[in-house]
Amino acid sequence: MQKKKILFVVEAFGGGIFTYVADLVNELSEYYDFTIAYALRSQTPEDFKSYYKDNVNFVEVKHFQRAIQPIYDLKALFEIKNIAKEVDPDIIHLHSSKAGVLGRVAFGFKSKPLFYTPHGYSFLMQEMSVVKRKLYFLIEKVMTFNKCITISCSEGEHNETLRLTKRAKYVNNGIDIEKLDKQLNVVSSKSNNKSFIVFTIGRICYQKNPTLFNEIALKMSDVDFLWIGDGERREDLFSDNIKDNPSPSQPVETKVVTISGSFVSPYAEVGQNSRSAQPEFSYSDYTNYFVKATATYVTGEVDGTVNATNKTFSIPLSK
Repeated sequence: MQKKKILFVVEAFGGGIFTYVADLVNELSEYYDFTIAYALRSQTPEDFKSYYKDNVNFVEVKHFQRAIQPIYDLKALFEIKNIAKEVDPDIIHLHSSKAGVLGRVAFGFKSKPLFYTPHGYSFLMQEMSVVKRKLYFLIEKVMTFNKCITISCSEGEHNETLRLTKRAKYVNNGIDIEKLDKQLNVVSSKSNNKSFIVFTIGRICYQKNPTLFNEIALKMSDVDFLWIGDGERREDLFSDNIKDNPSPSQPVETKVVTISGSFVSPYAEVGQNSRSAQPEFSYSDYTNYFVKATATYVTGEVDGTVNATNKTFSIPLSK
């Protein structure tokens, strides 16, 4: 059976969005044909294609710009329309604000299923002026007058989405417990206080408030702190008890589990209805936001809750 084709349009191809997209695409690439229309940013890894499986396709949108630039934006709009015409996807998923605006202009009234994930609304960026934030909110509001469904990746983002539209879904980011434990163990082996570590995950940028994280660390000198991630505000983390961020762990070996239960894909809108899945399942190291469950190996029992003693993973549903 021929795979469905999914086109991702990603302007902010770096930082947390890059990781999010890579995890999601790698997990689902066995079941869907993916094409990523991307823009290069300073945070984009030079060898970014090596983060993806070999069957993922890439097309650069050369005129994508982060800021509002009408001439470049118009050219980028025609670029992504031409890419979609060439790929002929069954589903289009827009990632980040600029891709969300141009993508909804290009595809918002077409028959193809359209999804948008903001990854943090621009109108929430406190370093911008009030006028700019109000302008960005107005743009987002205007862009809701189409059939696009917004999939938020955090509860806070979902609450903001509901201020704009009711065509909204909330699917929280998944976390690979084994990979996280490996990174924390690296720090624990060097820690003076091995029983307690305060950590956070994310890009070290203004929105994540690394200054506050550092201030708390300074006031709690007897506790070790860890920021898992990197970014342009790394110099704000200078407290002696903030441990070095461990290098990314190597992918773990593929595991096979037996699962049972009823699962729902966020793409259910296009006929991917909830159903039972009972075969053995090869699970890779990558985690995505589609289906999250906790399984016990060997028996493959799914209890539907996050339990650190078991393996938390996401289950991609094929056609």
